[in-house]
Amino acid sequence: MEEKRIIMLESKVHALEELLNVSETSFLDEAEKLEDTNGKLQKKIEEHEKLENDIRQLLDASSDAIRVIDVDYNIVYASKSFSKLKDISSENIIGRKCHEVDPEKECFTEECSLKRILKTGKKFEREVYIKSDGGIETPYMISFVPYNDAKGNMIGIIKIYRDISEQKLAQKTAEENAQKQGRIEMANNMLHDIGNAVTGISAYILAPQLEKDWNEVKSLRQLKALFVSKEKELVDMLGEEKEKALTNFMEALESSLQKRNTSYLELFERMSRTIGHISSILDLQRHYVQDKGPLLSTVVNVNTLIEDTLVMLSESLQKRNILVKINCDERNLSVSGDHTRLIRVFMNLVINIYEAFDEAESTENRKLEINISSNMETRNVEIVLSDNAIGFSQEISGKLFDRGFTTKQNGSGIGLNECRSIIESHGGTITIKNNEENTGAITVIRLPGLTTKRG
Repeated sequence: MEEKRIIMLESKVHALEELLNVSETSFLDEAEKLEDTNGKLQKKIEEHEKLENDIRQLLDASSDAIRVIDVDYNIVYASKSFSKLKDISSENIIGRKCHEVDPEKECFTEECSLKRILKTGKKFEREVYIKSDGGIETPYMISFVPYNDAKGNMIGIIKIYRDISEQKLAQKTAEENAQKQGRIEMANNMLHDIGNAVTGISAYILAPQLEKDWNEVKSLRQLKALFVSKEKELVDMLGEEKEKALTNFMEALESSLQKRNTSYLELFERMSRTIGHISSILDLQRHYVQDKGPLLSTVVNVNTLIEDTLVMLSESLQKRNILVKINCDERNLSVSGDHTRLIRVFMNLVINIYEAFDEAESTENRKLEINISSNMETRNVEIVLSDNAIGFSQEISGKLFDRGFTTKQNGSGIGLNECRSIIESHGGTITIKNNEENTGAITVIRLPGLTTKRG
């Protein structure tokens, strides 16, 4: 019995030893696996740290200023460029609230960049000017980008500050070049009209003829006076009927020469106006070459301004068979302003109108109507130019005055933008819309008036 129990105990001990051997082996296997996993994890941590360090170096090497903000408004990263931009060390940035380091007017409002991105989940940009310690303002484009974790959950935003000074300078240079090109194009048109206006000077060749006719009138009057003083002798010699016929002939000849003399005087007056138009054109040319300096404020008669514009562009209008009608207020309407710059506005507008007629199919019944009136309540002078050319589509109606926008193949997009700038610098307004039939455009200009009665 005792022997049997000993055998059972030995069997249990053996089984326990076997179990211990198996457990030890499993433990060693698990320990080995755990050590292997720990090594792999450590390697991944090192790789992650290296990747993070590489990313930081890349971001720090960028000229763009970058910072990362979590959903609790804490700054978790700031590049060296951002530290330099704000003149704050990284140690004094990381961990602080974004509005403490870089307060903006949008902070604590619904326009807060973090709130906006958390709400929409979309990237957006904003242009700002940042002033340096020296007081110099530099333009920056700030990009606000969602910052997501590996699962796509938004955990903050990335703000990227990009200096756009060079871009702005290039844009300004391009606009100036386009403006110069636009002025050259308009100058070419005006030079063509100068040639037409200068032809009026040829009328000066009539001056010797006028002097000759005037001398003939004086001689004829002297001869008539002689006939009157010798009337009795002439009657005795020629007879009363012939003497009367001779006197009537002398009077008719004097009247004819007098009328011709008056006609010449009217011609000289027209020539004088032509010379005035040439002077206006030359003033325009000087402004196109050097458009600098303040507004030269003088009293400008609006009726004369419109008439001068139409005279300088008369051939271009006539060539296109455009009938121009001017309706003027009873008063002599004037404004205070720079005559040369204002005439540039109206020349540009009329040129746009007759170029619009170039695109119209019909060459019949082409009309340009100009109404000049005043508003006694606002004391504004209102000039309305209405045409029946082709008008414009609603898609571009909001872009007409944008700098650089044009529908012309070789246009610069400067003309209407410059017109608005000139009118607004005179305290006025300018609008353009289609007429009710959508067959032409209506341009309305309002300027502060200086109304005086004629006479």
